[in-house]
Amino acid sequence: MKLADARARDLIARSPYLANADQNMQDVSLQVEQLRQEREALLAEEQGESGRLEALKLRRARQEGGQVDDAECLEDELAECRERLTALQFRRNAFRMAVDVLRQSVAEFQEGHLERLAGKAAEPMNRITGGRWKQLTLDSDFVPHVVDDDGRSFDSESLSQGTRDQLHLSLRLALVDSIFGDAGPPLLVDDVLVNCDAVRLDLIRKTFEGEVARGRQMLLFSHDPAYAAWGGTTIRLKGAAPALVG
Repeated sequence: MKLADARARDLIARSPYLANADQNMQDVSLQVEQLRQEREALLAEEQGESGRLEALKLRRARQEGGQVDDAECLEDELAECRERLTALQFRRNAFRMAVDVLRQSVAEFQEGHLERLAGKAAEPMNRITGGRWKQLTLDSDFVPHVVDDDGRSFDSESLSQGTRDQLHLSLRLALVDSIFGDAGPPLLVDDVLVNCDAVRLDLIRKTFEGEVARGRQMLLFSHDPAYAAWGGTTIRLKGAAPALVG
């Protein structure tokens, strides 16, 4: 769990837009850790009660040998200790079951949520790359992979910078759609277009037009005034190239 969390945080550090998708996972992991700590405290308390029970048994054995006179008091104390030990064992088992259920929930969340997110991200990735990459997967550590027509899987580090930027853009679009649907917040786009060739740049433009048609506002920041031809509202910042608002 700690290794998966560390790798997920590393991916988020390189791709900040994945932070919201990781929030639920952090919350569930925190609950698992809290339950684990409580279970360890119960185990320590149970061990203490077990030691006390053994000591009482020893005292009773001595009493039966004529070394102690308070037999009735000792029996009452021994019965009370047994009741406390039974209650602690019950609570320990309950916490163990809770931890197991939460861990299973984490696994199911990862499998179901990541599969849906990867499926959503594959759609714009397919359009943007002109069908070059039609399938996208996310492993349990939130690491994205693209799959070619021959079934070969490639992580983002093995892709060109342009394709890597397009992969991250596709994931951003999928995340916004998964979290907010059509009523999502404006999507800010900056340097993701820098490494695109003319063909894929035009495909991205059409993808953005599709997002705008759905009612999503797109804000594109660029030093290149050529983007003003994409339509929408162009805002020129003082001493800078236009910022295009779609």
